[in-house]
Amino acid sequence: MIACLKYAMQSRNRQQKPFQEDEDMKAFRWYGEPGRLKLEDIPIPSVGQNDVLIRVKAAGICGSDLHFKHARVKVDPNSALAHRLPLTLGHEIAGVVHKVGSNVKGLVEGDRVSINYKISDGNCKYCNRGLDNLCASGGALGGPGGDGGFAEYVVVPARNALVLPRQIPMDQGAIIACAVATSYHAVTKAGGLRSGDSVAVFGVGGVGMHAVEWASALGASEVIAVDIVEDKLKLAKQFGATETVNARSEDPVKAILDVTNGEGADIALDCAGVKAISFERAIASTAKAGRTVVVANVFENVSFDVKSILFKETMIATSCDHTLDDHRRVISLVASGKIDLAKSITHRIPFEKINEGIDLLDEQKGNVIRIVAEL
Repeated sequence: MIACLKYAMQSRNRQQKPFQEDEDMKAFRWYGEPGRLKLEDIPIPSVGQNDVLIRVKAAGICGSDLHFKHARVKVDPNSALAHRLPLTLGHEIAGVVHKVGSNVKGLVEGDRVSINYKISDGNCKYCNRGLDNLCASGGALGGPGGDGGFAEYVVVPARNALVLPRQIPMDQGAIIACAVATSYHAVTKAGGLRSGDSVAVFGVGGVGMHAVEWASALGASEVIAVDIVEDKLKLAKQFGATETVNARSEDPVKAILDVTNGEGADIALDCAGVKAISFERAIASTAKAGRTVVVANVFENVSFDVKSILFKETMIATSCDHTLDDHRRVISLVASGKIDLAKSITHRIPFEKINEGIDLLDEQKGNVIRIVAEL
């Protein structure tokens, strides 16, 4: 049983005032510089005719939020991101529909929803092929796509608000929007998992841990979790890992080859994004005709010896977020009990403590998988 860190939840029980569009709301803002987010009062966003206004109930804190904290996200002065500053962060969002635009069909006030953070136009050739995650005119909420969910309200295109069944709690609805759906896409679409495949997961943070869970739930014969933190490897066992490897104390490539009778893993997922530790070793541990999938945000150039894979027909793939269809499928799979997210959220905090939550994830003290701020 994973112990949950719980703070006093004053904000959770506070009375909701009657909604007024000209009122302000609380939001955590990033100004393009390293350091803590600024909690400010800003206007509640207006609702376009194809949009919905969401009263945020749960907002997950993701590892990518650390890139903003440390300003590893570089802001080109001419970029869409630069024009968004100051920006409300937060892309793992669940809440309740508070207002609908005049053209919106299929959603009504009071609907519980999980928000797909990838904004897409729905009309380009990629969207028409179901690859809305690659939409050229899109962006991500809490980034170039607009203000995110570290706020009391967020406005999103109606197509991005997916109805959340009652049996899925709001906090789980929030993490479905990123860590759970992104890992599903990596395992099933980019990785092409087939029943009986062996899978190695390098880095078992939020995305990697759920990749372990999906691989196990969807029929992998072996699921090998690789990390340098022993506590995370112990947790990975609870999420379905059949073997664990501590890369500090043993060679993960050798360990994976030993487990797979010298063949290597059919799918090796790099969810860590550390060149020497994960990417190069993921390639080396991939079987003939297997796939090496880069899932993590990588902020350094990587290279490898092409000759080492030339006669293996290894495919190197990248996994970019997830699609609307992935998000819908994951909601259905969670609702049906295919995977259990109850153990995924290790820390719950009140909205006002979002900076402390980001710090907690940054420090990696304790078995942090997912931190969710609740409103």
